[in-house]
Amino acid sequence: MSTLVLASGSPRRVDLLTQLLGPSAFVVEPADIDEDDAGLGHDQPAPLVAAVARAKAAAVWQPGRTVLAADTIVRHQRQNLGKPIDRTAAAATISSMRGDAVDVWSAVVVTGARGARVDEVVRTTLHMARPDDDAIAAYVATGAADDKAGGLAVQDGAGPFVDRISGCVTNVYGLPLCATARLLGHAGLLLPDSAPSCPGCDSTDQH
Repeated sequence: MSTLVLASGSPRRVDLLTQLLGPSAFVVEPADIDEDDAGLGHDQPAPLVAAVARAKAAAVWQPGRTVLAADTIVRHQRQNLGKPIDRTAAAATISSMRGDAVDVWSAVVVTGARGARVDEVVRTTLHMARPDDDAIAAYVATGAADDKAGGLAVQDGAGPFVDRISGCVTNVYGLPLCATARLLGHAGLLLPDSAPSCPGCDSTDQH
């Protein structure tokens, strides 16, 4: 069986993939790419995250290894939100989301040992609450918003900012386990009945 490589240094993606496959089932090798260049020419969220995830997979893939790559963006009011440039920008971005619907888009790509590629794009909607300025400032000050798409780390302090979630919850954390399990199944690395349940994929809303 080929070596499975996760083309990401994200601790959250490492944790999620470990939940799916168990410890020591893969190696971590972050992709060294310019994500802005990889997504150039794509404005709509689905093709954008797919292009970046494919570029990550291509940067790491070699014959004989299977590579899993992912990319996530947050989209609000027809704008794709990347990682905030600083904490002031993070606070402003989160403030603009209050009481609104925000979409989280992730692409997952698996490139097999012989170069065959399968991919899937997942969208989850966050129905935002109305946190006050002090709550947002306190959250941002923890550093949890740093290096997070849209400044949102729902699993690390921003959970109270969300009234409910429609769709795959693990997608919000950076790696939709439902899609990942399907793609790894196509690559022969995971049996369909061995995947854990994926919160939100079997129901409309999660509170």
